[in-house]
Amino acid sequence: MNYFAIIPAAGVGKRFGGSVKKQFLSLNGRSLLHWSVETFLKTRLFHRIVVCLPPDELIQISGKTDSPEVMYVAGGATRAQSVKKGFEALEVLDNDYVMVHDAVRPLVSAELILRVVKETREKGATIPVVPLSDTIKEIKDGIVSKTIDRSSLFAVQTPQGFPVGVLRNIYQRLDVTDPRWTDEAMMVEAIGEKVYAVEGDRRNIKVTTAEDLKVAEIYLNM
Repeated sequence: MNYFAIIPAAGVGKRFGGSVKKQFLSLNGRSLLHWSVETFLKTRLFHRIVVCLPPDELIQISGKTDSPEVMYVAGGATRAQSVKKGFEALEVLDNDYVMVHDAVRPLVSAELILRVVKETREKGATIPVVPLSDTIKEIKDGIVSKTIDRSSLFAVQTPQGFPVGVLRNIYQRLDVTDPRWTDEAMMVEAIGEKVYAVEGDRRNIKVTTAEDLKVAEIYLNM
C-alpha cells in the first residue's frame, strides 16, 4: 500500500486580474506551488507527488527536481483533465491511495493532510470541509428569494483523498472534458459513491484574488 499526491498546477487565474498563473506567485519568497509541494514532502508519507504544469513551464523545468519523490507532467485544459493526466502518470496498485490538492492552497498543514489520509484509508473518498459563517441567501433577478439554512452547508477544501479504485471508476464512466466537474469529489458523487467529510482548516485558504494573497501572507507571518 502506497500513498500518492497529485497537484494540478496548469491553470490560469483570470479572477486574479488578467491571465495570471497564480501557482507561481511569490509568498514570502517562494511560489504558492512550492509551499504546497513542500508540505506534502514534510509528511514523509508519499511515494510519489505528481505536479501537473502548463506545457511551457514543463519545458523550462526539463525534469529537474530537488526531490526524487516529485515528478512533473504536462497538465490539461481544465483541473479535471490535469488530475487525470497526473493519475495516468502514476504506477499504482488497487490498494493504493491518491490525494489531490490545489496548488494555490499554500497553507495546507501536514496535520490536515494526515487527517484526510486516515479517513480515506478507513472509509473511502474523503474531503476536508469548514462550516459557512455568513448568512446565505438565494437571489433571482437582483431580488432575495429566500434565506438558506446554513447549518448543513460547508465549504470544501483540499486535499481530497481517494482509493485508487474510485478514481479508476470515475475515469472509466465520466468524461473529464465536461465543464461541470469542479473537483473529483463531485465526480465521485455523480457515479453514486459515498464521499466522507472531515474537519478542514480555516487557514487552508485558496488564493483566488490579490486580497487572498495578502491574507495568506498574514497567516504565514502570525
